[in-house]
Amino acid sequence: MIRINGDWELVESDTGQRKYGNIISKYKCKKCNDTKLMPKYYTNKNVICETCTKIFLDSIINKQFGNWIIIEYSHRDRYSRRFYKCRCVLCDTIHTVELSNILNETTKSCGCLTKYYQSYSNFKHGLYKHPLYFIYHSMLQRCQNKNNDNFIRYGQRGIYVCDEWLGEDGLINFYNWSINNKYIHGLSIHRIDNDGPYAPWNCKWVTREVQQNNTRGNHYVQLNNTMYTIADISRMSNIPYSKISYAILNGKSVHEVLQKLNKKISIISFAKKEEQ
Repeated sequence: MIRINGDWELVESDTGQRKYGNIISKYKCKKCNDTKLMPKYYTNKNVICETCTKIFLDSIINKQFGNWIIIEYSHRDRYSRRFYKCRCVLCDTIHTVELSNILNETTKSCGCLTKYYQSYSNFKHGLYKHPLYFIYHSMLQRCQNKNNDNFIRYGQRGIYVCDEWLGEDGLINFYNWSINNKYIHGLSIHRIDNDGPYAPWNCKWVTREVQQNNTRGNHYVQLNNTMYTIADISRMSNIPYSKISYAILNGKSVHEVLQKLNKKISIISFAKKEEQ
């Protein structure tokens, strides 16, 4: 819904009229010189000037906004939103588009712009639907986009993506490094130094299980003079993670938990499982 606010100037303080006990005054719009009767002091609010709105709507015909050229007014829907017939300058087709979406550039084209970029992206590197394409852009988002949910744990901590993996050839360089470092579908990218950047010398491909063990929020416990995560202990003993976690968080040691459940685990048996 497009309505233009007027810039009102008081012309007559009291016209003699009353509405709900309020004094009705006469005001003039400084933009178009149109006059309007309204309660006194109402100019403190955003009062619409119908003449300014009409002048603006007449002025947009045959004008280009983004990739749209507005041809003519079409209709209003039940929510009073204005729709106009527009021509897409990219493919020359005619579409009916809501005016506010055109002016705010919410709708940038009829859809051909997205198809063009996807086609160009595929033509350029052929990776548009490859898993590494999504891993690469997710990495950029959490390091560079302040609106990303994970930015606080990456970009805000100073984690960045190296220059080699940025710019026009960044994706290709990242792809080549990944293939040369034995990437297969299902692996996750892991930083060797948790406070270091995403760079060839600080990254490797690991299973999601290993990645989870290196998460900053993991709870570590000691068993036979060695530190393990609760997930490790659960995997070693076939005891549900929730049972071990609940017991440890309530002050019990790992040995007490395992003895209670009659599970004896040695470092040797665990090492053999890991080697497999």
